Amino acid sequence: MAAPILRVARPTDNLPALRRFYCDGLGLRQLAAFTAHNGFDGLVLAHPQAPYHLEFTHQPGHIVGRAPTPDNLLVFYLPDAEEWRAAVQRMETAGFAPVPSYNPYWDAHGRTFEDPDGYRVVLQQARWAPHEALAVTVRDFRSGDQPIFRQLNEEWISRYFRLEPADLKALEHPEEYILEPGGSILFAELDGQVVGTCALIRMGDGRSYELAKMAVSPAAQGQQIGYLLGQAAVQRVRDLGGARLYLESNSKLAPALALYRKLGFQDLAEPNPSPYARADVQMQLLLT
Repeated sequence: MAAPILRVARPTDNLPALRRFYCDGLGLRQLAAFTAHNGFDGLVLAHPQAPYHLEFTHQPGHIVGRAPTPDNLLVFYLPDAEEWRAAVQRMETAGFAPVPSYNPYWDAHGRTFEDPDGYRVVLQQARWAPHEALAVTVRDFRSGDQPIFRQLNEEWISRYFRLEPADLKALEHPEEYILEPGGSILFAELDGQVVGTCALIRMGDGRSYELAKMAVSPAAQGQQIGYLLGQAAVQRVRDLGGARLYLESNSKLAPALALYRKLGFQDLAEPNPSPYARADVQMQLLLT
């Protein structure tokens, strides 16, 4: 039986520019082109060894506009490192510079490029292995978890900054400082091993919680562990009847800030006093 062919079709206002991006940059070949076919112009592009086609169509007089969000992606998995580097270089030689991915997951092992319509292509230096689904679970703090809670946080804080008194209070005495006043500490486990954590500290108004001490082991980064923890933290605050999440961060932590914005956090217009010298970004997420 012949392998099925997938065709992804999309309208555009920029046929010539897309041909250059996908052929000169990405390395696809033009299979067909048509003009005034039932009122449409178009291109059909493909990779010679792959069972898919990309079709771009343009209807004269009809304006399509740009991609609705920067998270509309085509992802190409290139497991061979040399092949991947050549693909990235071909895009850059054609004049297309990488852009930061909206989802920081793709920046860990890939490069993201934006086409003339605002849709994005990720060249991922990895193999696609659907049978290797990750067994990620999120659980609460247990007795004896203080050392791993401190280790995960001390690892990233020391890499970029220095530990401050407020850090030490939370990391050395998490039960007293976070749990007993009504907060939570969550852990992400990958195949039974703790690879990430975050804390929810109950604030003075009783309905706000600070999202704090979020950390993911370097060995597990790029697998959306932080996003899963963030989603679990938001749901926990909802379950607790909370109305608002607040956090403090630093402007140099671009992947973390992108993660928070993906979760729905927005920058505060007026900053609050902070116990951390490194805190130059403050954000909140309103749940009501």
